Amino acid sequence: MCGPSGGACTARPAGACTGWNNTNTRPWAPTRYSSRAVTLPAPTYDLVLLLDAEAEEAARAKILADAREAIASQGELLRDDEWGDRALTYPIAHKATAKYYLLQFHAATPELLAGLDRTLRIADEVVRFRIIKLKPGTPAAPDMGTASAATRAVDVAPEPEHAAVGEPA
Repeated sequence: MCGPSGGACTARPAGACTGWNNTNTRPWAPTRYSSRAVTLPAPTYDLVLLLDAEAEEAARAKILADAREAIASQGELLRDDEWGDRALTYPIAHKATAKYYLLQFHAATPELLAGLDRTLRIADEVVRFRIIKLKPGTPAAPDMGTASAATRAVDVAPEPEHAAVGEPA
């Protein structure tokens, strides 16, 4: 009885059809009435913070500690990088430099994002911040602290010695 008229099924082997709304055709696909719930991993977010380089160290530390605490209480902190002082591309609020920080985390609830957004907006020491949802498969962020040191090491590396003329290399 595969069709709406109740006729015999000729498209499938005998016994394969059990009725009009046959759910055995694709057993791997969940149905609308399936009791199996698919749990997805919590999304990963990047929080890039630009803090005022001229502000007191205690004020910057408090902002970072509050952000870390909020993330730890409602999510999971994956990565915490300090990128250091960097020049801004254009002045923001008459500031030419800022201290850059990257916090990468899983957010278990949307309230975490709203709370971070609210607290970072009202903090005077925050020059700019951005919360970005990462797509699955996004490569890891580069280690900016060691990247500048590696670049400096390449710039200062000694020149390779050249073989004297006539000698084999």
